[in-house]
Formats: sequence, C-alpha cells, structure tokens
Amino acid sequence: MRFVALMFAILMSTGAAAAGSPASTGPSTADTSPAQFLAWHDKLAKDLRTRSYDYVNAAHLAEISKAQATIHQLLDGKQSLDELSAEQRSQLAAANDEVYASLDDAKLDKKVCKQQHVMGSRRPRQVCQTERERRELAEQSQRNMMKKGACTQGSSVSCSGG
Repeated sequence: MRFVALMFAILMSTGAAAAGSPASTGPSTADTSPAQFLAWHDKLAKDLRTRSYDYVNAAHLAEISKAQATIHQLLDGKQSLDELSAEQRSQLAAANDEVYASLDDAKLDKKVCKQQHVMGSRRPRQVCQTERERRELAEQSQRNMMKKGACTQGSSVSCSGG
C-alpha cells in the first residue's frame, strides 16, 4: 500500500512540475478561442527572447517562428475556431505540434549540472552536460558493454539502457 501511495505522490509531483513548462501547458485547438491561442503563442515568442530559454538555438527559434507565423496567418481575424475549414484546422494543429516538437528537442540541449563523486576523493566535482550528451554517453556505454560480451543472457550485468 505504501508503494502505491508513493507512486501516486511521485506522479502528482511530476505532473505539477511539468505544468510549469510552456510546452506542457500550451493551448489545445479543441477548447481555446483564437484570441487565447494567439495570446499564448505571443507570450511564448516573447519569453523565448529571455534568458530562461537560452538553450533554444537559432535553428529551433526559426522553426518556432515559422510555425507561429502560420498560426497567426490562420487565426488572423477569426472569432472562433469553427470559422476554419478542416484543412486549416489540420494546418493549425500541425503548426502547433511543430512548436511543441521544437521546444522539446531544444530541451535536450539544456545544460544540467550535477555533483559527481570521484573515486578516491571525498570532494564531489560538478559535471555539466546536456540531456542529449547524457543519452549519447549511456548508449555508447551500452554498446561498449555489448562489444565486450558483458551483456549476454545470464550475465549479472544489466544492459537495459535504463
């Protein structure tokens, strides 16, 4: 029972943490007015110029800007999403998804620093890497273990990648 309660608490806290990121709290095309939709994207465009989004590179900014231009073009002068044709709704959803995808990909380039303990020393050192670098290192380590034959069935080494 404790385990279930702990898992529930973890799920709730991760949901609350995710609610703070714009990609997870962005508008959906189903229940938002065009004015609210555009206001959210305008705020995101403004926020992207702040220091809190310094990990978003120029290529991602260009993708987001292009998608937001499409969104503005489609919703300009509209009072309701019902005024859009099926094709325009599809274009709107695709442009909105492009914004989310670019933000999510850019998040992989955000540097995160952690304290790591070095063997033979009592003092931890700070190591800064991007999530993309961490994933590449993990994959490389797994490939090296497989090359050495440590990841064979029945071995005591876990090579699940997680």
